[in-house]
Amino acid sequence: MKKAAALYLGLPCLLAFALACGLAWGDLSTSFQRSQDTRGSFGTDSTGTHFLNVGPAPVLTLCGTSPTVAGTDSMGTITVGSAVGSLSCNIAFATAWGAAPNCLLVWETVPTGPTYSTATNGVFASWTGNDEHGLKIHYYCSGQS
Repeated sequence: MKKAAALYLGLPCLLAFALACGLAWGDLSTSFQRSQDTRGSFGTDSTGTHFLNVGPAPVLTLCGTSPTVAGTDSMGTITVGSAVGSLSCNIAFATAWGAAPNCLLVWETVPTGPTYSTATNGVFASWTGNDEHGLKIHYYCSGQS
């Protein structure tokens, strides 16, 4: 009789535990699925193994006539336009960061005296020497909490 009572009481407890675990797993798997949503900051390619950079492009000023940018606030490549004159480029983020991000700029052809500074609303890059029209600057920014 004791064994039957234990089984009678134990089975519903076991089922309740299994149901709770199943619900928790469903929430967890949904979280993973949301983190892989291609509509967010980073999507994945068709193989699901490479991150894609999605979002609006920053606005360029002081980068010469008709500069171009291929990228977003997080990363991209800038091609400096002609008639630079001021020897600088301002990358204004489409959306300001909560705190100044950590950014890395890499010049494809290093101009004389390259420097840059970062703020919540953008990156300011400058150099000395000749006008560098056509110069490519690659940038990568990652936020701080």
